[in-house]
Amino acid sequence: MDFKTATDADLDADRITIITEQERRATLVAIPAEVTRLAKQYREIGGDQAEIDAAIAPFRKTF
Repeated sequence: MDFKTATDADLDADRITIITEQERRATLVAIPAEVTRLAKQYREIGGDQAEIDAAIAPFRKTF
């Protein structure tokens, strides 16, 4: 796209699309790290790993 000839509305739409994609990518990185951190914390305070496994199991892909 030639940004010099784009309208302000076009530029704003592209900006929103780009920011949304950057946020999606950041979330894809952040969630596994957060799950790992929470699972570790849960186990450290006496939580059962089987409970974590059961909570995650419905979301596992099967091939």
